[in-house]
Amino acid sequence: MSVVTSLPDVSELSHLDLDGWRAWFIATVTRLIHWLPPAGVAIFYQSDIRVEGFWIDKGYLVMRGTEAAAARVLWHKIVCRKPAGTIALGRASYSHMIAVTTAARASEAPVRSPDVLPDAGAMPWSRAMGVAACEVACRFLLDHAETRTVVDPFCGRGTVLAVANALGLDAIGVDIGAKRVRSARAFVVSLGAAIPAPAGQSPLDRGAELFDLGAYWDAHEVWESRWRVTRDSEERQLLQGLIQVAAALHKVVADAPLPAARLFSRGLAKLATLSQTAPKLDAFQRAVAAYARAHEAQQPGGVAIPSLVEALREPAPK
Repeated sequence: MSVVTSLPDVSELSHLDLDGWRAWFIATVTRLIHWLPPAGVAIFYQSDIRVEGFWIDKGYLVMRGTEAAAARVLWHKIVCRKPAGTIALGRASYSHMIAVTTAARASEAPVRSPDVLPDAGAMPWSRAMGVAACEVACRFLLDHAETRTVVDPFCGRGTVLAVANALGLDAIGVDIGAKRVRSARAFVVSLGAAIPAPAGQSPLDRGAELFDLGAYWDAHEVWESRWRVTRDSEERQLLQGLIQVAAALHKVVADAPLPAARLFSRGLAKLATLSQTAPKLDAFQRAVAAYARAHEAQQPGGVAIPSLVEALREPAPK
């Protein structure tokens, strides 16, 4: 087994003061490294923070724990959470990603990959490890570690687990929050979302395929990338409606009913205004509305999510 994880901030451990949290953090890094099997690797993803005006370097704390475990660092990458030059008022605009091993020797073949990643990737929730960063970590394990199971002992809503599964790795997650655990069990990603659509396939159709696979966040990202550049008002409204519906379904998976209801309402309103100019989506819009009503009534089991791919294929009524 190998570990990919982000340890909690001091704000998430309210029973500890700053000094207590720092000691806990270092000790937890050490314990996780000691827990590794001989072939295992631990990858820590941590963002620096400010506390009472002072900078807390979590990369340094990871190194402290690594030294206490008599382990060695395989690599240390910087992941940009925001574009270079962004002024961050709280959490740093970058994260550390540090791979650690207890192996006596490093692999004979050097690991050739960038030390600075320009983008963490899509973040399914505010404290998530970006999907692109997760993919870098999990692909390293796939290519350079003997273990085929990823463990995240602070899994949150399961981004690491979903990416590991998407790459064919087994994944085990632990979290203290029951709601987060339910979200993690249901969360899936399609790493193909980062791959450009095949020649001739529009972002609308690409997003529809991801939507039907249940990869709602990935569909959201594909549609949003098109929505940001198109100037066609009808296309913008269609994409924004679908983006909000996909975001609503992502909130359903995350067990966040109130944000889901708001997003359903906004997205469906936009799709409803297109019923005259895009009648082929009318049945889709009505079916999603039925699902949203059932979900709000806490009875979604009998209402299925309609296929968007099929809706887009159906010819418009004459």
